[in-house]
Amino acid sequence: MDRRSSLFRALGTAALLAAPVAPGLDGEARAAAPPGPAALTWDAPAACPAAEVVLGNVERIVAAPGRAQASVAATAHVLAAPDGSWQASLLLEIRGTRTERRFEAESCDALAAAAALIIALAVEVQEEPTEPPPLSAPVGGPSSPSSEGRRPELGSRRTDAEAPPSLRATGATSVPREDRSRLYVMTDGIIDWGTVPQSPAVGVEAGLGSRWRDGSRRGGVLGTVSFFPSHRLTSDSEAAGVYGDFWMVDVAGRGCLGLAVSRFEIGPCIGLELDAMHASSFGGGPTLLASSTQVWGALLGSVTASWNVSGTLEVLLRTDLAVPNLRRSWGLEYNDAEVYKVSSFSLRGALGIASSF
Repeated sequence: MDRRSSLFRALGTAALLAAPVAPGLDGEARAAAPPGPAALTWDAPAACPAAEVVLGNVERIVAAPGRAQASVAATAHVLAAPDGSWQASLLLEIRGTRTERRFEAESCDALAAAAALIIALAVEVQEEPTEPPPLSAPVGGPSSPSSEGRRPELGSRRTDAEAPPSLRATGATSVPREDRSRLYVMTDGIIDWGTVPQSPAVGVEAGLGSRWRDGSRRGGVLGTVSFFPSHRLTSDSEAAGVYGDFWMVDVAGRGCLGLAVSRFEIGPCIGLELDAMHASSFGGGPTLLASSTQVWGALLGSVTASWNVSGTLEVLLRTDLAVPNLRRSWGLEYNDAEVYKVSSFSLRGALGIASSF
């Protein structure tokens, strides 16, 4: 009997030692979660997520491949405030340095999500690691003895879209997003083969455009005005002794798509162009060219490439193929004999710079 009683007493003692800690009378539970990316002691009411859930969110946030991790020990105390909000005090121990964060949220789920984000940021190894980057939050709960006389701040490098929506924080800092849409102006030199007689003809061009960016994909619209100054047609085998001055203006609109690789972008464009070219005689040739202005439209196809020199400055290179809907012509003043006719297609090349704003 004595041996059986001793055995039963030993088993009872082992069972008591192995039993989990029961919640207190106030409904709160204190749990220590096994270490993963971080070791967490989670002291929160029973209505809040468990410590394992918080650590699971931490592991999900820091699970990016190749990301270095640091050992972090965290202790969180969560309270329900009289106004219905939830308040937390989070003590972080990082490489022997202790830092306390205090914050509040509208629900305990949101507060637990915020705590997971803060712990995950502490786990990440920064280029100059001292403590997690600051994200300020109003402190509405009672101060702990270790935090009196100062207002600690919370840190987050996440964008507003990634942060818990119900976390009531002010003065939060985040990395600005890349502009998804941006206006730019451009100017370039342009050369034409096929539109102006006796090509090539050299001109200047200016434009205003808008571009959107989505990762490596690019798109946008561009409007341009080109001017080709006086270009002379001299005597040739078809119209001996005819001399004329030609100048041209064209207005074009393009829609473009592209792909970015590092600082380089390349892609096709398609659009429409309106051309106006004026011709008049010059000199004292035996025959005179009839002065007239001709207008026509053209279908425009382009390939553009750019190199980003700085954040707002780019070098542009573009080639165009223009196909006119009408082949306008110019003739002599007295007998209307044809002297020059616009080609069935023309090629252009442009090189210049663009500045975004």
